[in-house]
Amino acid sequence: IFQAVQRGMHIFKAFWAGWHEGGEIRKALPEAPRLKPLEQSSLPFAGAQLPGLAASRVNGASVMEEAKRLEKLWTFSEEAAWEALAQFQKTNLNRYHGSITRDAGPKAKESKLSPYFRLGLLSMVDVWWQMDQSSEEARKWFRCCAWRDYAYWMLHYWPNLPEEPMRMAFRNM
Repeated sequence: IFQAVQRGMHIFKAFWAGWHEGGEIRKALPEAPRLKPLEQSSLPFAGAQLPGLAASRVNGASVMEEAKRLEKLWTFSEEAAWEALAQFQKTNLNRYHGSITRDAGPKAKESKLSPYFRLGLLSMVDVWWQMDQSSEEARKWFRCCAWRDYAYWMLHYWPNLPEEPMRMAFRNM
């Protein structure tokens, strides 16, 4: 990737090309045995006030307040994740054609699956093999998902990226 960038390729294009040149996508692993979910009250920190945790950069809410808010929006389970994926495939995947439009209001191209990927309730490998890769919309959506991996990759190599711009021209602004 770094060699492609040195040859003048845009960094995401180099990342995307490297993503495809990495070889065949591995087959999904066999399903793990199911574990009984923990009861909320059995968690060692349930209801605890944890001092020193950072507040949200967006709205200043504590981590616990954010967790309670998210709990109302999403059911965090594998079953809910696969249901959300199925719903996305039925209702919103068809929006992923043509160019990607940001801030499109009600027609926004968003899957709302990020929390499930972030928590490991869905994996891109499992989803890759479950979806129709020949679909133009699925290919476009997978490219959007690659941006998420790209962001993690960038933060791995440039951990100060949230505070310091990569481009020198923007450092003194």
